[in-house]
Amino acid sequence: MGSALRLILRLFIVPLGLLAAVVVATLVAGVADWNQFSRHVASDVNDAPEFVLAALFVIGVRSAGTALMLLPGLVGVVVSEALAIRRITLHALNGALSTWVGWTTMGSDQNLILFDDPKVVLAAGIAAGFAYWMVAGWSAGFWKPVFGNTSLGTGQHES
Repeated sequence: MGSALRLILRLFIVPLGLLAAVVVATLVAGVADWNQFSRHVASDVNDAPEFVLAALFVIGVRSAGTALMLLPGLVGVVVSEALAIRRITLHALNGALSTWVGWTTMGSDQNLILFDDPKVVLAAGIAAGFAYWMVAGWSAGFWKPVFGNTSLGTGQHES
């Protein structure tokens, strides 16, 4: 019963980790490339409603683009879940590699709208990997207990 419950828990935690990865990558890319972000908003800051709508639109487009760039990383997530690999470096490298692959395969016309600096892409990917690890990666694998043998805490002794 324990592994079935753990599998159900993983089905909720992994998508939350992926969502956290997209949000963090979008924030990192927006802050790291603030000039491009403000150029796309290109609205008068004093006109608050217009500025907020333009900023929300640009954030939405960038979030969708970041999610598309992180799609190749699902391979690494499946591998880490299947083999219960919990190393933070694996998830950071998976994020960096997936954003790089996603960014290069999107083409130059979409990249001008999203990100034009490869350093920003890699920074966003590494941040996405860390965010995924913080939410779901540290406890990867539905069949491997997180804290080792749990029967030792119940008064039973290992022979």
